[in-house]
Amino acid sequence: MKRPLPEEYVPLFTLPDYTGILHVKQLEPKNLNMYVLHLAEKSKLPESTFLILDQKKRIPLLKRKYTKMHYYDHEYWVFETHSLRVEPESCKILDIFIELDESDEFAPKFDMTLFWTKQFHHRFVSLNFFPPDLNLEQLGLVLNLQTIPPKTSIALKQRGDVSGNKASTLAGFWVPTKKEDPTWSYDKPKTFTQEQKKRVSNGQKYEETAILFYICMFQQVIYQQIGWCKAPAPLPLNWGALPDGYLIDPGATVPDQIQSWYPTLDPTRGVLEVKYTDKNLTFEPYFYPQIYMEMISAQVMWCDVIRFKKSLTKTTKNKWKTEYNARVYRIYRHRPTEFALISLLKYALKHKETLQTLVHEDEKFLSFRAFLGELASYEPFKALGGTERFSELMGEYENYKKQIY
Repeated sequence: MKRPLPEEYVPLFTLPDYTGILHVKQLEPKNLNMYVLHLAEKSKLPESTFLILDQKKRIPLLKRKYTKMHYYDHEYWVFETHSLRVEPESCKILDIFIELDESDEFAPKFDMTLFWTKQFHHRFVSLNFFPPDLNLEQLGLVLNLQTIPPKTSIALKQRGDVSGNKASTLAGFWVPTKKEDPTWSYDKPKTFTQEQKKRVSNGQKYEETAILFYICMFQQVIYQQIGWCKAPAPLPLNWGALPDGYLIDPGATVPDQIQSWYPTLDPTRGVLEVKYTDKNLTFEPYFYPQIYMEMISAQVMWCDVIRFKKSLTKTTKNKWKTEYNARVYRIYRHRPTEFALISLLKYALKHKETLQTLVHEDEKFLSFRAFLGELASYEPFKALGGTERFSELMGEYENYKKQIY
């Protein structure tokens, strides 16, 4: 017999004799790991059992490939849309984990890893699923945060006072004047305009597509997922960054001057940063603080920034065709610029209370941003257009998703 649903609850999924429920208030923010309990009473489910979300989406719960993971006495079956914790001997489902998509649609976020790893084999190295139900303190675990998938709740909690995005704010980018927003402060949660929300949503939506586009274009490069990277000493312990990927480019070299500044670093190692756009593909000056923090924290000498764009164009037969275009900018660490940035960030943190005024009036901030603006205009790039192979892969991927949903 199904349990009654109070008005403040919404259906999350249904099993043969059980209706899972989730409190409406838990739906905000939407990028949330939803953790539903009390399934231990269920016996092993038939393959025909569906996950039913919002009474609209029917997702096969078991009928497709999955990866098994083990943590202590926990066993997980990791699918593209959800993960199950099961009892190893009986295969009873104990818990289910779902991450919601960053869209207005009530749907699970689709994990591309299982599909794309098969396509690129050793050139696409993903991090293992990390279960959100593990209590680190209780188990006495000390974890290397670089090995935890970047958008899990545990990884997000580790972000410190200075991360990539925060570095851009501390340098004065995107800080409104007092006239524009008299209530602004560095520690206050950001508020976004509709246009900014759309940009963030598109960036998250197409990030994985841009990464795979990059892998298709650069056949020699190995891409690895990476978690939170702590900045090395003597920088403060709570500084760090979260790159969109760690890169190994066997043919990479760096200018002699840069290698002399960082003699212990491997020139074949770098990081990747994705910047989606629906307008132009130019390199923007506000990228620099973020990518410098990523290079410093991952201890590499270069960062490939991919400006990625998806657009629709009409064909001669008056049909719409999807096109993918990108520019890749390889940015090298420049020691004087790095020292100037770190000095400015420390100064900004020391004067957080008056930061809104300082970034618009203090010559330190004004001249540094002007320097970055001039630097950005000279950055060389490699222009890329979508290949037939990439279009084929995206077609295969879209068909694969349709089968899943």
